Amino acid sequence: MKKIMELQGFAKFHQLLKLDQHPSDMGFSSKVRAGDIIRFASRVRLAKSFKGINIDGYSQDANYGYNAFFLVFLTHSALERFIEISALNLDALDFIMAPYNPEKVIEKFLEKDKKSLLYNFIY
Repeated sequence: MKKIMELQGFAKFHQLLKLDQHPSDMGFSSKVRAGDIIRFASRVRLAKSFKGINIDGYSQDANYGYNAFFLVFLTHSALERFIEISALNLDALDFIMAPYNPEKVIEKFLEKDKKSLLYNFIY
């Protein structure tokens, strides 16, 4: 059986829950509930475990595009949960994302979307 991909410390989080610890006892905001953290961990696990989709009747390039788009969706969903449970604001993302060189990714995105079709659709 394949090892389940989990966040570091997630098992410890569950141990603390069993000891009647509340997320606020673990350093989270008083607004954060255990379910919020569990949902975040589930979304991270899904994004990390994603191996792609296979769509019949579409070209390989289209499959690659949909795979990438879906992975972005899954990753963004986890990021939204992370921001919520960490009580971060959107301005903090610049600092968090800097090591991943998002400008390079955006440049590649713009290069591939020459007619701005995807950009306009999302916008």
